[in-house]
Amino acid sequence: MPPTTPDNTARQVQPPPLSNSLQVKKALCMLFILALAAPGCGRQTVAFEVRKASITPESARKLMRQAKAEPPEAMTPDEYASARMDAIDSFVEAAEEAGANSSSLRKALVLVMPPKPQSQTLPRRVIQAPFGKKRAWIIIQNWGRPGQTLSSVKVWAIDADDQSLLYAASER
Repeated sequence: MPPTTPDNTARQVQPPPLSNSLQVKKALCMLFILALAAPGCGRQTVAFEVRKASITPESARKLMRQAKAEPPEAMTPDEYASARMDAIDSFVEAAEEAGANSSSLRKALVLVMPPKPQSQTLPRRVIQAPFGKKRAWIIIQNWGRPGQTLSSVKVWAIDADDQSLLYAASER
């Protein structure tokens, strides 16, 4: 039965207001999801995971081809800049929540996604897994020219300890 007032009329109970930081975080998460959603698709298209099994060059190329199947829509330079930073922050936050070295991941993401006016790169999936005998960040990204669908894909294997390049492959 709903709460009532002294004259027995129902009153509406309001949930407590969200703090400003929680409101901002919620708004940024929604913008991030909207910016990276595939056309006609309501699900988020980015993922972070930790694997114990090694990633091989063959399995890295397979992951890359999966990302190619659902490219993000074309973006204006301003939309791209915002989506790029939101993606980096979201992956770093996911790494922190998983107990992974988030500062190492941030360095790796910035390394493989430098802001360039002639090209746009957007990470779609990040996996922390062994690559050969090294702890690595496997970063799958879509890329393309400004204003066009980011239909090209690239996979990077970056050493988690020193951010050296272990492997890279690309497909247009």
